[in-house]
Amino acid sequence: MTSELGAALTDRKIFGLTYSQDDQEYRVEVGECHPATGEIVDVILHDESIGIYYLCMRSYGVVRGHPIMVNTASVKSVELFDD
Repeated sequence: MTSELGAALTDRKIFGLTYSQDDQEYRVEVGECHPATGEIVDVILHDESIGIYYLCMRSYGVVRGHPIMVNTASVKSVELFDD
């Protein structure tokens, strides 16, 4: 995906985030269903160079399609995996 999107992804292991989009607030976590799509969130990636989080699910960037993109300015909180 990095080459397809031309992304410079961080090494941070993101577990979850809370964000606003289209006048809705969402809380998403890896391994849980995204409230808007009903699909399991497989991975959350962050490209600091352009300020975008990528929410990847089976139909959104993993097997087909493109991930849901969330602007960093829309993110209210980020939770990392414990190392």
